[in-house]
Amino acid sequence: MDFFELEESISNHIKGKFSKYLEEKQLLKPLFIKDNIDLDKYKSNLTVFFDFASFKFDNLSNESQLAKMTLDLYFVRRNDTAEKLKKELCNYISKFYAWFYNDRTLGGIVDFGTIEEINNYDAASGDKGIKISQITITLELEDD
Repeated sequence: MDFFELEESISNHIKGKFSKYLEEKQLLKPLFIKDNIDLDKYKSNLTVFFDFASFKFDNLSNESQLAKMTLDLYFVRRNDTAEKLKKELCNYISKFYAWFYNDRTLGGIVDFGTIEEINNYDAASGDKGIKISQITITLELEDD
């Protein structure tokens, strides 16, 4: 399994397809970042950070195993009033949820995906003008 290529495929798929979905809904396209969450460096109105958190493996046979990958997406919304930021961030999270469950295989890159949880943070570094939502996704694929 080429871990780098798998991560690139997943992040490129989400960037391309989710951006197109948002465009169809007439919503702002986020800035997608595969880097540390640095709120001083990245100050876009809407930023999505990718964090490929972990890989776990279960043997299926002597020749194959089930790989389970955890992907955390951090949606960061800023540069507006606290009330508007919270409402808009919830809208983007709802749109991502709908988009994801329309194709849980991410175009066939993985066998199956599940959103495990969504965590909302009302402030970052004590700044109520920054709202963050974390979406934790488990992606499964069989590795031969």
